[in-house]
Amino acid sequence: MIDGRSRNVRIGQLAVSLAVAIALCLPHSSGAAEPSDDEILQILRARIDTFQQSVGIVVGIVDSSGTRIVGYGPRHAGGADVVNGTAIYEIGSISKVFTSILLADMVHKGEVSLRDPVSAYLPSEVQLPTRSGREISLLDLATHRSGLPRMPEQMQMTEDGGASRFPLSQMYAFLSTTTLSYDIGERYYYSNLAFGLLGQALANRAGSEFETLLLERVCRPLGLTDTRVSLSGEQELRLAGTHNWHHGKTPPLEWDTMAAAGGVRSTAKDLLTFLAANMDLSSALGFPLQMSHLDRREASGSALRMGLGWHILSNHGRELIWHSGATFGNMTFAGFDKETRRGVVVLSNARGIIDDIGIHLLDPDSKLADFKEVVPLPAAVDVPFEKLERYAGEYELGPNSVLNIDAEDGKLYASLNEGLRTDLLAASETEVFSRMSPGVMEFDVDRAGEVDGLTVRVYGYEQEARKLEHYRRPPQRTQVASKGDLARFVGRYRFPDEQVAVVGLADSQLSVSVGGQLRMPLVPTKDGFFAQAAEAELMFVEDEAGHVTEVVVHQEGGHRAPRIGD
Repeated sequence: MIDGRSRNVRIGQLAVSLAVAIALCLPHSSGAAEPSDDEILQILRARIDTFQQSVGIVVGIVDSSGTRIVGYGPRHAGGADVVNGTAIYEIGSISKVFTSILLADMVHKGEVSLRDPVSAYLPSEVQLPTRSGREISLLDLATHRSGLPRMPEQMQMTEDGGASRFPLSQMYAFLSTTTLSYDIGERYYYSNLAFGLLGQALANRAGSEFETLLLERVCRPLGLTDTRVSLSGEQELRLAGTHNWHHGKTPPLEWDTMAAAGGVRSTAKDLLTFLAANMDLSSALGFPLQMSHLDRREASGSALRMGLGWHILSNHGRELIWHSGATFGNMTFAGFDKETRRGVVVLSNARGIIDDIGIHLLDPDSKLADFKEVVPLPAAVDVPFEKLERYAGEYELGPNSVLNIDAEDGKLYASLNEGLRTDLLAASETEVFSRMSPGVMEFDVDRAGEVDGLTVRVYGYEQEARKLEHYRRPPQRTQVASKGDLARFVGRYRFPDEQVAVVGLADSQLSVSVGGQLRMPLVPTKDGFFAQAAEAELMFVEDEAGHVTEVVVHQEGGHRAPRIGD
């Protein structure tokens, strides 16, 4: 049956996912006491000069002694000016923390409740998905328990595209046709879409725009003069560069409607002020800030939990409250320890691993990542697509870590756990790589030419991944005209479990719903139709007279449903 569980992931951010997933398993060096500025500088020099993890990194620390900022490397590759506390970065998903504090402020003022259904703050024509009789609440959005997809299907982002405009009308249309991956509140499922929606819902409630609300309710009360979505001309002159893993320039990220999930920019200086306020009960937003720190739901494993937007990590007897961010060309970290009243900011102007620096500076017992070697970018070679398309499939890197390889339009694409879908280039007939990630993937091909897995090589380490068997290549789309009279497919079809699929037609668009649930558009393909929201292909069967008699739904097997009427 059509259950809406998407297996072939396409959107988001691969560039950091693959390296970070593997880096979590790397050996580590020993910890030390709280580092001095010189020791921090040594860490940054090694990270940039030896391990080539960035072009320039700035570290900020705030504690009872005040604030200090240490920077190393230029703002732009090849430039002369060193990164500093006033350089402006794309802070990526740290934006979610600001959105959550905006939510907490509105709860504190009685404007909304955490348990309010999100639908209460959306136009009536937007049909937000429900599941098992439950609606998505504001709290579900803020703790990644909504079941919504990580990213909207229409928001196809690749490293050469940079900006991905996603109009509000498109967001609403997507929300009205999408299905939920899990029961609401059932499990932690990180979603950029959820936070984009949260920001929009709060703006709707206030009768304002998200950025205007953010500036009025959070940034100005806390004195954050360089934290915003849209920059002035003077602020644009202070922008840090954006660089990929191999330090090539990348385009800036512009998320408009999704700004609440990752479109905010800030400086080390502003973020230190922000962290200081989080550790000060008497700050201008004391109650909303403290409210955002409350342990509300489990995130990923017993050691990691969720506040409102914040991750809460139990580590070596400490409780660290933090978040990190990644855009096409910046990596960021902000976190603090309420007991020691120490906050740390790490901002990098290139894709690379930096979270371990932030955690280490908060907790010296947490050790820095050890990189065995830096792998140079291989040369791309021409390999016929016919030899590469056999690699399409899903590869299991580890628990809850699946690498998707798609073969479409004469190219290979990769995404990890609904991260950024990036182009792959061939280094040989069996090796591929991306300019957006630091590793090389080599496919394991047996003597019969069958692909049974791959090996990822990153920084001198190897990670094997077996090929999952249930991969199905996305169907090739065709023109509607090739299907003849669409009205002949309209009707009711019954599955063996008595569920009924209803195929309808409106404005030359076929759609299907099962069991009275969400109606999903059907896209014509070579052999039938494709329900993208459910990742299912429908093939209609005709008798000798040309009458449609049944439909076969291909989704993790074939499911036949005879036609029972119009």
